[in-house]
Amino acid sequence: MRTSIYICCFTSLIFITNIYGQRKHLEKTLIENSKCTELNRYSLSKRLAFYPFSVAKSIALISFDDPKMDENAIPIRDKILDMEKVKEFLILKPNEIGDLTHIIYNYGQNDKFPKYGVENYKCYNPRNAILFLGDKNEVVEYIEICFQCYGIKLSSDNIKTWPECSEKLNLIKNYFIKAKIRVGTNAKF
Repeated sequence: MRTSIYICCFTSLIFITNIYGQRKHLEKTLIENSKCTELNRYSLSKRLAFYPFSVAKSIALISFDDPKMDENAIPIRDKILDMEKVKEFLILKPNEIGDLTHIIYNYGQNDKFPKYGVENYKCYNPRNAILFLGDKNEVVEYIEICFQCYGIKLSSDNIKTWPECSEKLNLIKNYFIKAKIRVGTNAKF
């Protein structure tokens, strides 16, 4: 009787250890596969055909920060950007737009592996945005970004979303830093 209890406990222990080991391996694989991979799915002309890049007359990067507010809000009202609340403003050149769209649309998770969710944090306090401007410099659409919390908000559901990966916002943040945007990126120049 005792021997069968020992055999049963030993078998259960091996079974549980095996399941736990497989789960840890699967978790590690999923996390590893959530990292950004350069997919190169879309040519420049295809990327520029995605909305809102397709309708923007110009594209700008901005930073904003109101230390008096508990939570920042993008300084746009009725499609007009309140420049008094903007800390930094940069209109992108065509080659810079190409680089930005490459990051947004050509980096994602490797399709050969199971997907792993990209973690977002709850501290959303945005300080940066990508603006899509019309003929009269009105804001047609925008992507609001919080680099500290790894969160974004799109101005509309019409914006073409992109492949997710765990480092996507870090790639976009580095793009902002390269463009000399300091506020919200914690960049030191």
